[in-house]
Amino acid sequence: MPMLRLLGTGTAAGGFAALYDTDADLLVVQGASTRDGTAVLVPTELLDSVEPGTTLLAETTTAAGVALVAGTPVDDETREKLLLEPNETAVEVPKNGQ
Repeated sequence: MPMLRLLGTGTAAGGFAALYDTDADLLVVQGASTRDGTAVLVPTELLDSVEPGTTLLAETTTAAGVALVAGTPVDDETREKLLLEPNETAVEVPKNGQ
């Protein structure tokens, strides 16, 4: 289970969004769940919350300021650390889109 460090928060698609850095060269992205929990919707400004030298890639962004970020669903232990609403989930993505 990775250690989580909050990098930024926001609201999008009717839910809470958050971005966490981990000690495992991964980012955890929390947002409104899509695609059976393998992607989340977050505000595009959350993409800028990464630390210098790190990139968070989105599959798509909309004119309304919402980004779709795809990744691997987090494990149950990590889910328990997050305050998730029923319509939310979290995914892990490699730092710098690797």
